[in-house]
Amino acid sequence: MAALLPTGEVLMLKSKFIDEEGTKAIEAAVSAAEKSSSGEIVPVVVPASSAYEWIGYRAAFLGWLSASIVTFWIHYQRPFALDYWGVYAFQAAGIVLGWLFSRSPWGFRLLVPESAISEEVLETAQSAFLRHGLMNTRDRTGVLIFVSLREHRVQILADKGIHEKVGERFWKNEADQIVRSIRNGSPAEGLVLAIREIGEKLREFFPARSGDSNELPDKLRTD
Repeated sequence: MAALLPTGEVLMLKSKFIDEEGTKAIEAAVSAAEKSSSGEIVPVVVPASSAYEWIGYRAAFLGWLSASIVTFWIHYQRPFALDYWGVYAFQAAGIVLGWLFSRSPWGFRLLVPESAISEEVLETAQSAFLRHGLMNTRDRTGVLIFVSLREHRVQILADKGIHEKVGERFWKNEADQIVRSIRNGSPAEGLVLAIREIGEKLREFFPARSGDSNELPDKLRTD
């Protein structure tokens, strides 16, 4: 289940998002949650879920089109005010300005549909779920907490074993809780709290057993 971060939040780099102390607290929470259960929790923070290279081309085309309309209007108001080189200069400026606009947060928000953002984040989260081996846990109790900064999204994915026990509403509440903490400027605290609450559910339904091993590293991933 995904949750939306507030628009305009300054969340660009992991180093500015969660400091070393916060990273240690998150990893300690993961370790504690997994010691009392047979579950596995993997927190992941990435700068972006996609490069969105296509938005630069879209913005450049829109810039060219806007510049062409302006030159047409100038020619209509003042015939022959612009020669061919003037028209080309206007269009080139429109292309460059459009491309630069696509690099800005506002350009990203205006040019990329919400549906495309949601799809990219979900696909990247699913890829991370597989890449980090969360589908291979013995009791199907892997949980991914995925934060994508550029898209302002928190996505939680859980394997079949634990998902069937707690349901979608639980994951939505946890994602929303992380978003609230990020909005309040305490992302590490929000992740720690979510990990603890997820750990409680794992302990309730899948308590630690003799012979359990730590199947995955207790690390905050940034890939």
